[in-house]
Amino acid sequence: MAVGILVGALGAGRLAARVTPRAILVGGLVLGGLGMAGLATIDPYTGYTVLLVAQLVVSMGVGAALTTIVSVTLQDVLPDPRSTHGLTSGYAAAFLAGAGLLAAAALIALIALRGSSPQRR
Repeated sequence: MAVGILVGALGAGRLAARVTPRAILVGGLVLGGLGMAGLATIDPYTGYTVLLVAQLVVSMGVGAALTTIVSVTLQDVLPDPRSTHGLTSGYAAAFLAGAGLLAAAALIALIALRGSSPQRR
């Protein structure tokens, strides 16, 4: 996952000069969604390759989205030495951590619902 986040963050940084932050953010979220869709297809017989590719795609999307969110959040903070760069960065990190927790909870709930089929005996 760390490698994918690094690749996504570096890719977002290179794209920032050519496209808008909105395009990078949407692209990262779409990429992450595609990876999540790939993770939703796994079953007990799925090979490690499929799992690895899906996780890599998710982490690349997350890396691109996180980098863009932090960059856009901090670009409007005034460059005054007494400014609130640290506070703004902390708020962005807390928001992203909360969003990650909600996403993990939603994924766990979906997996639990999928596994609790009434047809099981």
